[in-house]
Amino acid sequence: MYYLDENFQFHEMKAEVNVTVENEDITVIVKYLLEKITTLEKNGQEKEKSMQEEVTKLKDKLAEQDTTLMEQEKKLKEQRKDNEKVSSRIDLLEEMEKNQNQSIKDSMDKVSSRIDLLEDLEKTQNHSIKDSMDKVSSIIDLLEDLEKTQSQSMKDSMNKVSSRFDLLEDLEKKQSRSMKNYMDKVIEDIGHLQNQSSRFQEYMDLSPVAFSYGYNKNDNTKVINGQTLLFTDRIMDLGGQFNPSTGTFTAPIKGIYVFYLVVRTLGADGWTNVDLMSGKKTIATVRSYDKDSDDQSSVSTAVLLDRGQTVRPVVRITNRDYIHPDDHYSYFTGYLLKPI
Repeated sequence: MYYLDENFQFHEMKAEVNVTVENEDITVIVKYLLEKITTLEKNGQEKEKSMQEEVTKLKDKLAEQDTTLMEQEKKLKEQRKDNEKVSSRIDLLEEMEKNQNQSIKDSMDKVSSRIDLLEDLEKTQNHSIKDSMDKVSSIIDLLEDLEKTQSQSMKDSMNKVSSRFDLLEDLEKKQSRSMKNYMDKVIEDIGHLQNQSSRFQEYMDLSPVAFSYGYNKNDNTKVINGQTLLFTDRIMDLGGQFNPSTGTFTAPIKGIYVFYLVVRTLGADGWTNVDLMSGKKTIATVRSYDKDSDDQSSVSTAVLLDRGQTVRPVVRITNRDYIHPDDHYSYFTGYLLKPI
């Protein structure tokens, strides 16, 4: 302890302090201190354990979030691919719609030109009939003048007039018949145009028809004669007209359809023929052969199908072993090109 003198100098203050502590008091104090230290250590261990548990939970949560983000990123990539394919099909349908609109416009222009021609013909005929009537009227006036002086001459003239009337009537009948035939043709064209418009409206009301399915390792890869190849891995399906469980496409309306088939085989040396069948009729054939390793072949075709007709890939001849099991080495695609 220090004190300050009148000259502002510090000096140490010395004092004696006598403290008497009993042994029992020391034991109590030491015991208390030990208990306090034990309690503090226990609380510290519990806090450390709690903090480690929290850190573990945070690590698990971060790992779960990383997994979720990776799955979402994968789904976004797949959705982007589907959107691109749908966009290309929409562009194709818009182009087809423009072509259909142009076809309807051309047909309407033809009908309009025929109607204008018909009106011109009618005007010409009316003018011709009027001229003829004017001539007849003038002849009648002439005959009336001659009647007073020449009876025989008037009779002859009347006969000539009668024959001319007969000629005019025949001409009028022929012109009327020609006009009727032309009108029937125009009405027929209008009916055909209305039928085309109705079919086009039916096509516009129909959902887009297009599909693409791949062949993968989960399918039955063994090749058997007479077997229908099943393409079960869906790439795209607009309209739902392809049945992957039977390998069959069913036409929703009459029209021109385009199909594309790719087959990759592997196994022993030999041939494999896969036919695209519509009912019992073969419309295209994929033929593959390779002596030393696997082989891939393809075929594309366009075919006219009625509503309800089907198309499916069938193995006709084979002495090979298997369809290649890798995803999408083999696939089956088709779409509606134009309704009829």
